[in-house]
Amino acid sequence: MPVTHIGDLSRTYVTRLHSARLKTQLTQLTQEVGTGLAAQKTQHLRGNIAPLSAIERSIEVLSSHQRAGQEAKTLADGKQTILGNVQDITAQFSSALLPSAQSYQRAAFEVNASDAAAHLRAIISDLNSSVGGRALFSGTEVNTAALATADTILADIRLATAGSATIADFLTAVDTWFFASGGGFETTGYQGGTDDLAPTVIGANKSVDLSQRADDTAMRNIMRDLAVVALSTDVGLGFSVAALQSITTTSFDNLHSSMADLTAYRAELGTAQSRIEAVLTQNSAERTAQMMSRNALIAVDAFETATKLENVQFQMESLYAVTARLSRLSLAAYLR
Repeated sequence: MPVTHIGDLSRTYVTRLHSARLKTQLTQLTQEVGTGLAAQKTQHLRGNIAPLSAIERSIEVLSSHQRAGQEAKTLADGKQTILGNVQDITAQFSSALLPSAQSYQRAAFEVNASDAAAHLRAIISDLNSSVGGRALFSGTEVNTAALATADTILADIRLATAGSATIADFLTAVDTWFFASGGGFETTGYQGGTDDLAPTVIGANKSVDLSQRADDTAMRNIMRDLAVVALSTDVGLGFSVAALQSITTTSFDNLHSSMADLTAYRAELGTAQSRIEAVLTQNSAERTAQMMSRNALIAVDAFETATKLENVQFQMESLYAVTARLSRLSLAAYLR
């Protein structure tokens, strides 16, 4: 029987090749034992990967919708919090106006004016808020604060109302500043975009509208009424106590009307929040179902895999034992 001799270099190469193959198998089988899923999906499915590809594509789309939904939820929650703050500030201030409207002390109206200016600053600061680097109430201009500072706005309105001889002139001037096309609010006060954000797609054929902006009518009305009270005691206007009483009563009525508008405004946003929550829940359930289907396709038999792993471990131990024995061979040992 012929004997085939393998040189030392060839033996080393064959040993390394065999060791590398066993290590690859060991890594693969260890992964499969740990996850219960095939490491080589194409081989496991015998080349028929179309069903798996369809499921993985569906999972990818659902994951994308879930991320968009979470972002929409963050924006909607942020907006709702800010609008809640605006409503609280407005309610607190309006409740203090009515008693002072009956006052005959100019000091009471000066306190109202100071409070109105402070509340306007707080509301503008809130409406300039951002979440994740995105301005909440600036429309498409997400990198720009929605409004100029309260001091800038009040200074510009003060110029627009200078010389108002009557209450009607004063109120008309303020109203014109806030609502006239191309007026002070649009040129100086509001700095955000005039276009709404596009509806956010959060699911298959499902989207949500989060287009609330700081230049919406509900916001303008509240800022207008606060500005009216804040500027009403200016010395340059020279309004009497009776005139201040009239202005305070009018502002009180307007703020109560604005509160109702703001409540409806927040209700619309609340509907969007509920829709987002529902779609997020549905997307999560669908994704879980798709993941289960995917895992069922590429699941491996736990007992069979563990048996293969044991076999590979035994082969590696045997290979290392043989290699160790061969490495101890020498001419002297051979001659003995």
